[in-house]
Amino acid sequence: MEPVYPSQYPATVVPSTSYELGGGRSLLPGTRVKLNELNQQSCFDSICLEGEWSKEDIESWLIFHAFTVNDRTPISHYESGGYLYRLELLDEQPLGKSDFEDLLPNAFFTLDLAQPRSKISYLELFERFQRLGADKLSLIKTSLLNFGIGGRSRTLIDGTYWKLASSFSIVDHIVGQQSACSGTCTTCGHKVWHNPVSAKEWLCSRIKEIVGEGPICDSYCQVIWDVRQKIRHSTVHDGIHPTAKLPEFQEGIKHYPLEALLESYQTERVALLALSGKASDIARNLLIEYAFGLGIFPRLTRSYTVGASFTIPANSTVAIDLLNPQNNP
Repeated sequence: MEPVYPSQYPATVVPSTSYELGGGRSLLPGTRVKLNELNQQSCFDSICLEGEWSKEDIESWLIFHAFTVNDRTPISHYESGGYLYRLELLDEQPLGKSDFEDLLPNAFFTLDLAQPRSKISYLELFERFQRLGADKLSLIKTSLLNFGIGGRSRTLIDGTYWKLASSFSIVDHIVGQQSACSGTCTTCGHKVWHNPVSAKEWLCSRIKEIVGEGPICDSYCQVIWDVRQKIRHSTVHDGIHPTAKLPEFQEGIKHYPLEALLESYQTERVALLALSGKASDIARNLLIEYAFGLGIFPRLTRSYTVGASFTIPANSTVAIDLLNPQNNP
């Protein structure tokens, strides 16, 4: 008996109307749905697949959608089995509908929409995605890995360091390796290879080539270098595990300039989560350029907010200004 694959998926980014993807396939905005899983209920918008979709078509679309609009909800539903009994259809229209003819606001949350820019459609990027080679598809799948990020007060096993190491590995592949100089050891006569510039010089020069000079490039370099030096090596070679804890919060706002963030990630889980988010954003932005060549490099998000999942008072917020701490209120 052939397996049946779901045709409706919970999602956070849905088209505003029926959207053709070619080959007799289209996406439709569905009703709101309630997802029942592990005794928890969550409500989402939904996307319906219409037309002839093979298993390969569905899986390709799921990866594309998760990567380009940062919406992993459909993949999670598919991977959990996609069982219909987990979805309760609600008599409600989607809360948020997106213009799939102008995808960039969904692809880049921090895009300055006031600046002149060209539009690119969901279909155009999907067609480019379908032509990508195996190495780029592999990196995209790596960027979507779920390491069990520790954001709850009772987290015992925290995969945040591995998420950071994964983000660095994507950037490392994109910037590439420098061509080594070779020579001969005067003592033993063996061939000796060495890099012409330091690892930091190479990393930052390559990011500058890709992104261009300026504060966005500088912030990318600072975060990625610190992740490399302080977390990636110790995680991969020594298997270290995060020791950060959720601090006790009072009402109000706590601000972390970037330097304080990098000093606090070992003890404060909020700082660690923010650092992981920034590294993930950088890896994704560089990977979108590597895959699609859009030439768009948004600034890092200015703040990080702690919500109810952290089991702290609902009116407590942690805001982390990564680029301009002087702009904190």
